[in-house]
Amino acid sequence: MAKMRVHELAKELNIKSQDVIDTLNGTQFAVKNVQSGLEDEAQKIVRKKYTKTEAKKDAPKKEEPKKDDAKAADRPKKKASITAVFNAQYSKQGRKPNGG
Repeated sequence: MAKMRVHELAKELNIKSQDVIDTLNGTQFAVKNVQSGLEDEAQKIVRKKYTKTEAKKDAPKKEEPKKDDAKAADRPKKKASITAVFNAQYSKQGRKPNGG
């Protein structure tokens, strides 16, 4: 791997740049800003930490059917109560638009 900037690595891992900086602060690879270059070892440290947490977040969750969904499937859908909108100013009935 070639040197990579902090903000590039953060974008690749879908995390904030500050998270990368905070991760490296306690190591020999401490950086000060997002434009700093990262050595291969520093990149490995950050990737190791955040690829594990990303795998947990992206894991598919089992969804249980909700009780409300089951009830909604049994009932027919409500019909819309408004069937037409009437605007008097556009009506052909009644007075003429010129007031005549």
